[in-house]
Amino acid sequence: MTGHVGPYRTPLIAAVTLWLAGLGQVELAAQQEVVPLAEPAGRMVRPSQFQQLCVGNICRLKGQERNTLQGMGLVTGLNGTGDGAFGPMSRALMAAMEKLQVPVAGDPKSRKPEKFDPKNVALVMVTADIPEEGARQGDELDCTITSLNAKSLVGGFLMMTPLVGPVPSGDDARDATVYAIAQGLVRLDDKSTPSSGKITLGCRVARNIMNPFVKDNKITLVLNRHHARFRVAKEIEDAVNFSRELGYDREVNGLGIARAIDQLTVEVTILDQYRDSPVEFAALVLQQELRDMPRNAVVVVNETTGVITMSADIELDPSAVTHQNMTIDIGGDSGASEFVGLDPAADSSVPTLKALVQSMNALRVSAKDMIQIIRELDARGAIYGHVIYR
Repeated sequence: MTGHVGPYRTPLIAAVTLWLAGLGQVELAAQQEVVPLAEPAGRMVRPSQFQQLCVGNICRLKGQERNTLQGMGLVTGLNGTGDGAFGPMSRALMAAMEKLQVPVAGDPKSRKPEKFDPKNVALVMVTADIPEEGARQGDELDCTITSLNAKSLVGGFLMMTPLVGPVPSGDDARDATVYAIAQGLVRLDDKSTPSSGKITLGCRVARNIMNPFVKDNKITLVLNRHHARFRVAKEIEDAVNFSRELGYDREVNGLGIARAIDQLTVEVTILDQYRDSPVEFAALVLQQELRDMPRNAVVVVNETTGVITMSADIELDPSAVTHQNMTIDIGGDSGASEFVGLDPAADSSVPTLKALVQSMNALRVSAKDMIQIIRELDARGAIYGHVIYR
């Protein structure tokens, strides 16, 4: 039995046969209305023609990492949704008032004021992310506010809060240097979670935050986790060592300036003519083309949005998966091989994940079921690639 989808007049299933419970071997298309591929249940992002891959597309410079500043502050102006009698908040508020030279009545030993109603105040955690390139004094960054005890931060205003670095400065100490000051009106991103919010450009950097990338006259390239393989590291080493653009050619100079340490890192020694221009040298290294890059077989599944992205031509091992009221047989002996894929140019003799997803899209398999089927195939080891779930 065959079916048609939109302008296609080829049989639907690519190495896939579906059984409905108790009805024998039939195609799901015979039991369900088929919708056009323009409106799939789960969306597949197809690969396009990419420009030449460069070192900087898959590497970063060691030292150029994101950092997080943090601090604890007070949010005021809440409509009775604050911490109330929460002890840490009360003590923090009293300390803040004393710094502002506001007298606080009460027993100085117990630190409990005689008359104090802090229902409109909440103790919060404040964080701000510093980008890879660092930050300079006067820069304004977004910051995130989360309550420790308060039920809602709606209408709240963050009092001036110093932010420090998370990097330890000793065995049991942390860096107490104030790098930024946060302050401003808290706005909620998600009304269903009123205990957290953000302040747009509410964090002002108080001192320069530098991310140096040169150490011992070397820069270190760190591959991203999806490309961290020995062969890729070796390809980067060769691309730098045989680069005439850098004014260096290993065939002429002998020893190479780049050395792959492992599958994750490649060290590059700065050439003498660039010792005073490390930025220019780093830029040249990062723009070196990789002409013989091995194909990276990766599938990324976003379980929230139902989006599936994949490398081209990821093959599948012949196998069968039963899910709810259907069974999917991939490249088996059940006659599935008589079907061809929706892509006329594809090689129907080799089952691929792309053909499977296209076929399930055409048959209106839901995104949830599609992802579960991919999970089952992945667990069995039937997908010849690395599957990442988000």
